[in-house]
Amino acid sequence: ALANYLALHPRVRLTNQSEVLFDPRDANATELVVRHNPGVTPGSGLAWIVKHPGLENRHASVLARRLRRAYPSASVALALCDPVQRAFRFFIYFLEYELRRHGARSTFTRFAQVTLKRRYNTTVEGLFSSVVALRTDCVRSAAARSLAAALRADGYSIPPNWLLEDAWDPAGHGVCDPIVAKDSRLDRWVEDWVDAGYVVNQSLGVVFMESWARDGEPMVRRLLRVMRLPEEEYPWGVAAARFSQRVYDSEARRRYFKKGAPDL
Repeated sequence: ALANYLALHPRVRLTNQSEVLFDPRDANATELVVRHNPGVTPGSGLAWIVKHPGLENRHASVLARRLRRAYPSASVALALCDPVQRAFRFFIYFLEYELRRHGARSTFTRFAQVTLKRRYNTTVEGLFSSVVALRTDCVRSAAARSLAAALRADGYSIPPNWLLEDAWDPAGHGVCDPIVAKDSRLDRWVEDWVDAGYVVNQSLGVVFMESWARDGEPMVRRLLRVMRLPEEEYPWGVAAARFSQRVYDSEARRRYFKKGAPDL
């Protein structure tokens, strides 16, 4: 969502792939731009943005220091999410992926209404609550273990290995889901970048993914200032309609993302 909204500005260019995994120590800025942002050259007056998946791990501080050292003039935007809601969105995404992997075996609707409800006597929310058992401090109930075993026996898996016991809280965080474990302290993400030398609202912008519909315009305005781009060139009328729209759409996401994660 963040990249799509920023790309509405006429001076912004996106990379030619959705995410670029790179080590700042091994790629100088000019080479990185030429390789991943066709049409952008040094001195062109365009702003190029790249989504780095490095924040998916616990080493944000390392990435922050390396980026600051390699590209001192670059600005960074952090997109933070509610950790439980993010875990639920990933769960739905991976569940869709698993069902597509089975081909015609089951659509998401059939899996939810027929397979889960009739065969396993549960719901999508019930499956998620069994997998991410926060209420019981990562200890699966007998019913949850039985459900996971039955799904595995029938050939289903919920990447990344959420149905496997050996993937259960492997680092001992006391949080059942790895994504929740990483995101449970939102302030830590900001601290990592500030400690590396970035300044909030100067070289570091922070947005909250659940707030686009309400705070989309002020968040984008702050980011444009960080990127030193003229706000008057941004199509605010077009953006206002998009802030309340889904960037990624599917039957499952329409059905479950609006409600959000179940009460755990």
